[in-house]
Amino acid sequence: MTKCSRCGYSFTGDVCPACGARASEKRAAAAPVQTKPAPEKKPEAPQDGIRRNPLFVKYADFIDDAQLFNLACCYMEGIGGVEKQDVAQAVEMFRILAFRGHHGGMYKLAEYYLSLDPPDKATAVQWLRIAADGGHEPSKIRLRILGEEAAQRPVIAEPIDMPTGSFEARVRNALPCVVMVYSTFESGRRTTTMCGSGFILEGGYVVTNAHVVGDDPKSVTAIFEPSIDEKSYNLLPLAIAPEFDVAILRFTGLADERISARENLRLRTEGVQYGEEVYTIGNPLGLRFSVSRGVVSTPQRQGGHRKGVHEVIQTDITANHGNSGGALFDVSNNVLGMITYTPGDSEGGISMCVPSKYIVQVLNKLGNKK
Repeated sequence: MTKCSRCGYSFTGDVCPACGARASEKRAAAAPVQTKPAPEKKPEAPQDGIRRNPLFVKYADFIDDAQLFNLACCYMEGIGGVEKQDVAQAVEMFRILAFRGHHGGMYKLAEYYLSLDPPDKATAVQWLRIAADGGHEPSKIRLRILGEEAAQRPVIAEPIDMPTGSFEARVRNALPCVVMVYSTFESGRRTTTMCGSGFILEGGYVVTNAHVVGDDPKSVTAIFEPSIDEKSYNLLPLAIAPEFDVAILRFTGLADERISARENLRLRTEGVQYGEEVYTIGNPLGLRFSVSRGVVSTPQRQGGHRKGVHEVIQTDITANHGNSGGALFDVSNNVLGMITYTPGDSEGGISMCVPSKYIVQVLNKLGNKK
């Protein structure tokens, strides 16, 4: 048996199955050269303008979820060849797995949050529900023990036929492509939840504001309108561009395959006109799925609250906290932009939107990295 010098995992052969390090690296490390430690360098900002969550960088080489899960369990218990117990390291790995859609990782992460003093039950239940919705039996049992069984699905009447082309029909057609976004993150010793809105583009990408997702979320979930689906779905952050206030995410597991394959929304980047009819579906004040209608007040209002945004679309749609990340729809349900803020001294009736061209920039940079 060889003990890996990089991660501490014990293995046979030439390559560590946990982290990919070669056995030769251990022999080279056996007689280290005594040199002065180099000064610690601060991480440089990414050149492409996209900020990526550090959680998804450190263990990016782990392709096999099963190996990462086993290694995380070893760190959690201090067994299996690791040098010592390291709960923080284990929790970080479980978080990565949970964001990837691994039900076992979600369950272990929930157990960790329940073990805290005081327990973080809200975050634990959130992960358990996602795993349970995916069919994970241990999570279903744990929810029952916590008294947090899922509510009964309400009886929903058949939808009323709407005239083709009517505003009501357009809203109904857009609803399957709209989600409410909930992000939880640490704020000092407290766990804070941020609510916002989001929408699904062609290819299955979920778009919302960067300030809704935050820098280092504990979890990001999406909820559809109740007549479409009663489940909460896990979202994996792919790119966060705070200079545009744009975040790109994806669903995980089977949900990603289903949503990527269906017909979703498309972006419109040109020809926005004064007085053009627009509307949004959002999550104002956490009330969920509220429709607001208005017109384009100014198609190119100079300036913005983010350094990379040179002009915004001004509308007379009334927006509140929680409308952030909502799509700005035109009469054909194309997305002109995304609601991002209201002026600080506004008395209502003014909302500013990031034009779709900035969303395209982030998507293009993300595509170039693949």
